[in-house]
Amino acid sequence: MQGEKPLDKLESYFASTFIDELIPGIMHNFANPLNGIMGRSQIMERRLENVFAKLEQEHPTIAAQLSPLWEKLRKDVYSICQESDRFFSMFRDVSDKFNIIKSETVERIDLGRLISLELRFADHYLEFKHQVIKEIFLEEGLPEVKGKPRAYSLGLWAFLRYIQSCLKGEKNKKLRIGVKGEGSYVSVNFSYPVDNTKRGGESAILYKEASDLFQEMGVKVELKSTPGEEVLSLFFPC
Repeated sequence: MQGEKPLDKLESYFASTFIDELIPGIMHNFANPLNGIMGRSQIMERRLENVFAKLEQEHPTIAAQLSPLWEKLRKDVYSICQESDRFFSMFRDVSDKFNIIKSETVERIDLGRLISLELRFADHYLEFKHQVIKEIFLEEGLPEVKGKPRAYSLGLWAFLRYIQSCLKGEKNKKLRIGVKGEGSYVSVNFSYPVDNTKRGGESAILYKEASDLFQEMGVKVELKSTPGEEVLSLFFPC
């Protein structure tokens, strides 16, 4: 950091706290309010159903008059429950991601689940979420692979960022992902349009670092280019 301005230094120090301290702390502080919202919204939904059922039984005329209002109220409460569930799913994805990248253990890994998690996490990069069309094909009954979830997660993140960079300027921003068994390997194939003249910079660094990391882990990496398209393939030993 020598030669940097104080503001740049402080920004770097701030960023250095993200993975180990800040994000886990934010997730912890979000957890209790979120659990409370989810629990109370479900209780409210049940109580409203019970109240209206009792009203229909004891005062059917009033219940009939209030029926349009009740339907609107029911839809509102249902929407609150749905949105709180969706928020919880996003919360869990971020929490799972940061738990994975802090782990140093070697485990059996469900690649289909990990790929799906990485794609959902990548949607927090808004350009990737709104501009890139994702199609994923998961073969059923795939064996688990052995490795470090932290390494696989960070490597996949880097490749997805590399692919996003390759798609810049492309009209057809479609990413196809296929996960299938191939003998003693599970393969993951990323297919996407690309202009091979627009290379270098950060995207090249991301590709090299991720490729080196996977090869250290015994994962074979292949990159095949044809005019206008690229296929990035990873072969994970079972």
